[in-house]
This record gives sequence, structure tokens and C-alpha cells, in this order.
Amino acid sequence: MNQNCSVLIPFCEFPGRVTVEKDSARLVELVVDLLEDRLRRRLSQLDPKPLGLATGRTIQPIYTALVSRLRSWPKADLEKLLGGWCSFNLDEYIGLVEGSPDSFAAYMARYLGDPLGLTFDQLRIPNGCSQNPQQEASSYVKQLKLFGGLGTQLLGLGVNTILGLMSLLVLLILPVGLFLYLHQLANRMRSRLEMIQT
Repeated sequence: MNQNCSVLIPFCEFPGRVTVEKDSARLVELVVDLLEDRLRRRLSQLDPKPLGLATGRTIQPIYTALVSRLRSWPKADLEKLLGGWCSFNLDEYIGLVEGSPDSFAAYMARYLGDPLGLTFDQLRIPNGCSQNPQQEASSYVKQLKLFGGLGTQLLGLGVNTILGLMSLLVLLILPVGLFLYLHQLANRMRSRLEMIQT
């Protein structure tokens, strides 16, 4: 196991509870309550750790509700939160053309970045168009370490959840080269799953 994994995510802070809700609207509300609480805490922290964010169909309603909730904050609090915003997504498709509407970068811009006025420097996403994906992944991990690791990680629960969890765990414990191989494998699996679903 990578000895530096605790630098990225402090496992001792895991909340240790699972909430099951049959009503998806209620679940979205509970998740947004939790996120809003974490974001409010950031306002009083001197050096808050970045958020770990996710993409996908199960996360989209959470971002929509979160944006709505944040827009109701007092102007000074919202400006402080957005001014210090820093988040990391853990993956991006490799090989899509820059600016592709199918990229995770486009997804994050559409559902969170544009509605809140966040820049790509604030919504950090690996560069899937990099000529050297291994170097990009290594650089990305270094950036995450420089920011002190993740404070809160949001993961979706959809068809591709296991792929997202795999990406997170692989990022923490495996060498970058193997991470990239598994990440490319996950992207191929996503493509096959999408073909099966259509």
C-alpha cells in the first residue's frame, strides 16, 4: 500500500455511517444538506482541503439542488465560498477532442461551473487530451498532494460506480502507470456499457 495515501484522504475521518433512502428526492436533499454543512465549515477554516467531485446521472440532481441552495446564501458568504473554491475530479476520458461535450470537464462546467461562475482552475479535472497521459496523471496526483489531499469526496451510485470507486482506490494505492492502464480499461468498459444500454 502506498504509504502516502493518508496524505490524500485521511481515512480516520470517514463518517462511518450509511444512509439508505427509497425516495431519491429525499436522498438528494440529505446529500445536499451534508454538502452544504461541509461547505459552510469551509468558510471558517484557514486552509480547507479541496472537495473530491464526481460525474454521472446520479450526481446531476445533487449539483442542481446544491446550486439552488447556494444561491440562497447571503451574498458575502457565497462570494467567500466561491472565491476559495477548489475541487478535484478523479477521472476524465482519454482521447476525446478538447472541448468535447461528452467529457467530464464539460459535464462539470454544465452542472456546477457555469451556474456558480467557477473556473477550470477551481474545478480541477485531469487533462484527457494530454499527449502523455501517464505524465498528466502523475502531475495531477502531485497537485492534489500540494493542496493537502481531499476533505470530502462525493461519489455517485450508478452503473459505473464500481469504476469510480476503482479509480479512487487505484489513485491512492497503485503506481501511476498501473492507474492509467486501469483507467483506460474503465473507459473502455464505460463505452461498452453505454453501447449495451442504448
